Amino acid sequence: MTRNRRIGLALVTLALTLAAGCAKPTEDYSLVSRQAAEADGRRFSFNLDLSDADCTYSTSVAARLNTARLSQPALELQMSVTSPGGQTAIERINLPLRDGNSRRHDGSVRDFLWPWREQIRVSGPDLGQWTVVITLPDPAAWKAVEGIGLSYQGKKWEKAN
Repeated sequence: MTRNRRIGLALVTLALTLAAGCAKPTEDYSLVSRQAAEADGRRFSFNLDLSDADCTYSTSVAARLNTARLSQPALELQMSVTSPGGQTAIERINLPLRDGNSRRHDGSVRDFLWPWREQIRVSGPDLGQWTVVITLPDPAAWKAVEGIGLSYQGKKWEKAN
């Protein structure tokens, strides 16, 4: 292959890479079972790769619950989010246990999905691996949880006009 042809091929590859943007990763989903969380001190731990500055990310929380073991109308979670630089933010969220959030029903075991954060955009030192640790503040809810999942999806960021 001639030098000019290699340079041309490299330029085409670079142009395609830039045009694609937000290519890594575009979507990921992790599920942690109650047994795995039990072994980790009753913590559901997740890693998010938010390393593409050309993306906005949206996240969702999922849970498989035995609703017969849960008397509350919502599942309360404590979310601890740590940035690549080590800064941590903690918040409590209440996720409603309505049919509109339920995705699968098998007797009293149901799968739920809730949007959590949308249009997240990171840059500079915040690019990279983020850690999310989910805990259950109410010990009674522990018996109802079969597993908790976290998903995130990236899409190319489009600047508003």
